[in-house]
Amino acid sequence: MALSETIPSSQAREDYKEAFMGKVEVLRKIYVPVNEDNLHWYLVIFDMNQCQVILLDSNPDPKKKASKIFSIKQLALYLEGMLQHDSFYDFESTIRPKVSEFPMLEALGIGRQRNDS
Repeated sequence: MALSETIPSSQAREDYKEAFMGKVEVLRKIYVPVNEDNLHWYLVIFDMNQCQVILLDSNPDPKKKASKIFSIKQLALYLEGMLQHDSFYDFESTIRPKVSEFPMLEALGIGRQRNDS
């Protein structure tokens, strides 16, 4: 939804806030599965406690790395925009996370898919 740019963040925030996210103060991690070219899925984890973005990809393609990083940055900006809204916090003065500034880490030592699987 965030990458398609068809639904404004205000609508997405209302649709998904209570069902999936709850209050940010108790939020630990946000898991976002991403489909790449309708062929491959990878997982992006926004770790709100450690202030980092983790990429889990079982079949990374070096040729698509730049576009994948761009997509993850778009997701981070979209999420950051949603998390600016007061409804996610108990107090108005709560500091909003700068998700777009979180460092991105690629998980090492995870299982790998066989090519063309």
